[in-house]
Amino acid sequence: MKISKGKNPRPSRIVIYGPEGIGKTTIASKFPDPLFIDIEGGTNQIDLARFEEQPKTWQQLLDQVNYVIDNPKVCRTLVIDTADAAEVLCTDYICQTANKNSLGDFGYGTGYQHLAEEFNRFLKLLNKVTDMGINVIVIGHSWLRKQELPDEMGAFDRYELKLQKKDAPLLKEWCDTLLFLNYKTHVVEKDGIKKATGGQRVIYTTHKPTYDAKNRFGLPEELPLEYEQIKQLAYDNFESTKQDEKDRRDFSLLDTDIDEDFTLITDEDAEDENLKDIVGDPVVAKVLSRLTEDGLTESDATGFMIAKNVGHQSGDGHHLADYGKDFLERNVLNKWDSFRKGLLKAKGVN
Repeated sequence: MKISKGKNPRPSRIVIYGPEGIGKTTIASKFPDPLFIDIEGGTNQIDLARFEEQPKTWQQLLDQVNYVIDNPKVCRTLVIDTADAAEVLCTDYICQTANKNSLGDFGYGTGYQHLAEEFNRFLKLLNKVTDMGINVIVIGHSWLRKQELPDEMGAFDRYELKLQKKDAPLLKEWCDTLLFLNYKTHVVEKDGIKKATGGQRVIYTTHKPTYDAKNRFGLPEELPLEYEQIKQLAYDNFESTKQDEKDRRDFSLLDTDIDEDFTLITDEDAEDENLKDIVGDPVVAKVLSRLTEDGLTESDATGFMIAKNVGHQSGDGHHLADYGKDFLERNVLNKWDSFRKGLLKAKGVN
């Protein structure tokens, strides 16, 4: 048996929950190369990568997670948005399978036990995603519930994950980091009248009687709601060294001739929606597959195109999705031999 010492970095399993509209989806979108499974359909106004098909059934949700497991290069962070919407799909599946109208029809809590067992299998499937080197973020809503503790005087309100009683503990135990997002308010008293003021958005990282939270990274108990405050949670197994990034941008590497028919074509008149792409698009997936077959990476391809000074249509140009599927079909897939030859020369490979 082998024994190791020191830290052992691994992909993060993060749960982010809080009230609606506070910015859960936005902060999750800041993690490395995120791909969203948008169960609620609430990401349409945010510039991010998502599966085009919103899962309407439990099986569709599982299929999209399995797609990421089978194609681990499509993202570096998988985001489930949201846990409570996933639970609804799971509930429908349990009831339809047993020909029941609701979980209560099972009797004696059996339906809720079946739900917890299936939800736990889903969390184990997400573990397979992290095994592939991909961070997993699960977004959830919060709700207020009355809490009564034996050693406390009376009951009090407590923020919890908006899940069934058996599912919430499973999700909290599964994650490495549980972040509670909320508005911080201050109560001031003037002339005997108390008023709430403020409304600053904050991240709570440690457990309190009034909410659940935890982290294993030594984060302060309270942070401003900014990605920079929690970026240390992100594990990026695909991050290139600074020298590699410099080399990919070195125009001198491209001072060799390639096939005359290889010309990067841009279409400035194309509609914006046709130029924006997502990682889950079959065109992007096909390019990634071609690159993998030749021992190349997405970073190799985008670095080459950046060095060729091609104007990408969205993002920073470091992802294939930034170039649009029309561009990729014309200049990469339809001219693969020429593109591959130029890319290899750019890398200094004969």
